Amino acid sequence: MRLLTILKLRLLTLLKSRRLDRELEEELRYHIDLEVERNVKAGMSPREARRAAMQSFGGASRIQEECRDERRAAWFTGIGRDLQFALRNLRRMPGFATAVVVTLGLGIGANTAVFSIADALLFRALPLPQPEWLFQVLQPDGPGLTGYG
Repeated sequence: MRLLTILKLRLLTLLKSRRLDRELEEELRYHIDLEVERNVKAGMSPREARRAAMQSFGGASRIQEECRDERRAAWFTGIGRDLQFALRNLRRMPGFATAVVVTLGLGIGANTAVFSIADALLFRALPLPQPEWLFQVLQPDGPGLTGYG
């Protein structure tokens, strides 16, 4: 049950990543503003207070990246970026893109055909009303006899 919960949360994280990024940005801004207020109350000028607050956080973009990595959806977004890069390159070279699509189509078609034949010959029951009646007689010095009945 725990695995299903984790998968559900990760899927929701992927689907709502923009909203989560906005919420994270707002939360970081809130904490930085709080630190700025504390620094101003301590006697700093507003400009110095903001600079000190940003230094104490160590960079908002670094924190955002760490939080995104904690969501553990980085591998999925990486795959998305890789696909975008591949599509951009294929668009730049239409001849190569055509060769790729044809090769993939032939490969998928050949695999489908081989699996269909293997499925029909190896995995499915014989198309007989009572397959237990099938028999084979072997002869030591000649061809055998196969029959039904």
